[in-house]
Amino acid sequence: MNPKIIELADAAAQKAVKEFYREMKKEESKKVLHNTWVLMEKYIEMKKHIIRAVSDDEGGVCLYSVRQSRTKTALMLENIDRAIEELRKEQSESGAKYKFDAFDMHFLQGKTYEQICDVLDCGKNSPARWCKEMVSILSVKLFGVDGIDKW
Repeated sequence: MNPKIIELADAAAQKAVKEFYREMKKEESKKVLHNTWVLMEKYIEMKKHIIRAVSDDEGGVCLYSVRQSRTKTALMLENIDRAIEELRKEQSESGAKYKFDAFDMHFLQGKTYEQICDVLDCGKNSPARWCKEMVSILSVKLFGVDGIDKW
């Protein structure tokens, strides 16, 4: 077989493998960013779960899985709360506290984007854009390099 053809085929295969791995990294980072968004959308309910979940023995039946779920939820919320506090401080120091305020109102207080627009006196698309930016930063704080949405 012609050595030039083998060399071209090898180069094409190497390029394809590199592209495949780059796409895999992109997909994984999108999943992590999505997971951060979902965590924040469910933040209020997870706080309620920790308070409401019953895990004591009832009538001799051990509710171990509920206790385990509550513990896992509490640990994740502790990590989220730490990251949120870092985010709050950073945005305040950088002069972009309004972005954090929109994030706080939407995810932690449960306000709609329209309600946020009324409070912050901003354009209709701004709260969603600011929340997306804050979630992107929060994703890295929660998941490290896996939380980076662009490689």
